[in-house]
Parts: sequence; structure tokens; C-alpha cells
Amino acid sequence: MGPVLAACILTLAIAGSRKAYGQSAVPSSSFLVTRFGARCDGVTDDTRAFEAALRAAAAHCAARGAYVVSGFRTIIVPDGAICRLNGGLVNPRADCVGISSFAGATLDFSGLGEGRTALTLNPLAYGAYSGNLARFEHIQMIGPGRNTSTVGIASSTPNTTYSQYNIHGFGHGYEVRSGSWLNHFVNVSISDCAVDLYCGSGLNNAGEQISFEGGNLFNSGQAVHNDGCEFNITDSALDEFSGPAVVNGGGSTRLTSDHIEYVNSTARAPLEVSSRACNAWGSITMQGGQIQFDHAPPHALAWNDGGPGPCGGGGWGSYITIRNVFLGNIPSNPNGTPRVGGSNSTQIAVCHATKGDGGGAMGNVPNIGRPNLPAQGPC
Repeated sequence: MGPVLAACILTLAIAGSRKAYGQSAVPSSSFLVTRFGARCDGVTDDTRAFEAALRAAAAHCAARGAYVVSGFRTIIVPDGAICRLNGGLVNPRADCVGISSFAGATLDFSGLGEGRTALTLNPLAYGAYSGNLARFEHIQMIGPGRNTSTVGIASSTPNTTYSQYNIHGFGHGYEVRSGSWLNHFVNVSISDCAVDLYCGSGLNNAGEQISFEGGNLFNSGQAVHNDGCEFNITDSALDEFSGPAVVNGGGSTRLTSDHIEYVNSTARAPLEVSSRACNAWGSITMQGGQIQFDHAPPHALAWNDGGPGPCGGGGWGSYITIRNVFLGNIPSNPNGTPRVGGSNSTQIAVCHATKGDGGGAMGNVPNIGRPNLPAQGPC
């Protein structure tokens, strides 16, 4: 065998091995939905094809106790595609199998029936402490409308991260269910829903530290309805709601450096604690950021109906604290203090806030209507 022929054979062998390695190195390509019969032409119902892809991918998952240890897969939607899904999808191992595209794709659930959920996420392993490995990226989900009883994503899976997921046109955009906690939204938009982020009461092992960062809650009835979770919303825009931006009835909602803006007026207040709340579990805090009303201001800046309630423990009930926030065109009392309301309005504090009409600091308004406790500083 001559040296030239030997070199050619060696080159072909290397090229062949590289090709084989390249195919096995991208296992997600095996779960491209079009390989399971999806047309993604915007007309054909691709529900069964997606179901088949999810089942095939989930079959590779393996767990050891509370840990997912192998088999991570991603269902890939072709870039730029519009896949019509008239039935809801169930991802049975969402801590192991994600749904993504590389450059962006649309899942059209506009034909989803009343009471249905577009994407239900169930876990393989309780706890899923391996967390945040399944990929949920670059997907737009379109629902049948905000006036329906549909849900965009209902999660019973913990430790899941969503990046550039756009969800719009559902009754509930994202709903927390039992077993779901430590979920993280990065650059996510939820819009045109009755409620963008929803957490009901009576959940088990759910709701701990759910974070929404650098995103947009927009043009909906409410941004947040929270009866039992910890929602942490940071560096995000909450814009153009027909009702309150946040309603708390038993959870804790923490807003940090967020922008809340009303293009149209709201009937009562942007931040509300309902009568379902009791003690500090139903409280709202806002640190930094801005609240502004472009037209007529609402009845009050904040509204608190949360008292000591049936959960016991005494105290003064739930509270609302607004600290170091820029306030524009807000409802004010004759003495210049922000107007607040509700049966427990004494537990609303507006601290070190600044008005947007050219005025300076508004001063402290701690425990409106109630004197400070001994050794309690202003706000």
C-alpha cells in the first residue's frame, strides 16, 4: 500500500468517525417533531406527533431517588415554524425533557377547548434536585383568548427554567400546582391573559421562591394572583392591566426594581391584599422601581383587606410596603400623603418614595393611622 493511498484511507476513516460522533453528540436531533409526523404548517393538528415525540424522549430518562441522573432530552421545534396543537400536551417527565427551538418557533393552541391546559408539566423524580437541565427556550405559545378558562403552562415540576418563552391569550398564563417550586423565568413575556402568574391555595410542597426576572407581564387582567406562593419579580415591566397588577390572598409577592404602568385607569389600586390573606403570609413588598398612571389615577395606591384572619397567630395581619419607589400621578390625600384603603389600611407603609410631578421626597408614611411601636424607626 502506497503512502498516498494510506493517507486517503486514514482521512476517510477519520471523517467517518467524526460524522458518527457528530450524530450521537446531538441526541436532541432525534426528537425533532417533524420526524414524528408533525407538519408545522400552521393548519394541520400536530398534537399526536408532539405526544409521540414526548413519549419517545421521556423513555430515556432515568432517576436515582430524588435525582434525575441521565437521559436528558429536548423536543426540538423547527425554527420559524407554526405548529398547530388543538389538544393539550402532557410532558410526563418535564424535569428531564424540555421543549425548545434554536431561533424561535410558535405553538398555536388557539383551538384549545374550554377548561383545557396547553402544556402540563409532570416530574419524573419528586424533588428533581438535579434541576434546570431540561431546556425550555425560544418558544411562543398562543392561546384561545384571555376570556377562556384555559391554562398556558401548568407546572407540577420543580427547578425548571424558562428562557424567552412567550405565553399569551390564556385564562391563566402560568399556573403553579402542587410539587412545583424554585421555578425561574428569564426574559419571559406573558401577556393578554386574565391572570399572567397564578398560584391558588391549598397546594402541597409548592410555591417556594418562584422568580421572574427581566421579563414582561403585559396587557392582561392581572399580572399576579397569589394565594399561596412566593413570587419574586425583579427588573421586569408590569404594564397595561385592566385590574390590579398584584392581588395577594395568602402568598408573598416581592417586587424589586420593577416598572408598573397603567395606560388606562384601574378601579381601585395596583397592589391589593384580599380578605383571604392573614398575618404576614399575604403581604406585598415593593423595593425600588416605579408606579405611574398615565391618565386618571385609581382610588388608592394600595389596598389591604388582609387581617389576622382564620390562620391565627395574632398580630396586625398582612401588610403592604412600598419603599424607595418613584411614583407618578398617584392618588394623594390633602396633606400630600399617598391615599390607601381597605379594612386593614393601617398596615400599608409608603417609605422614602418620590413623586413624579417635580416634587422631592414624600417622606415616610409608616403604619398609617397607627403610632410606631417602641424603638421602631420611620418605616
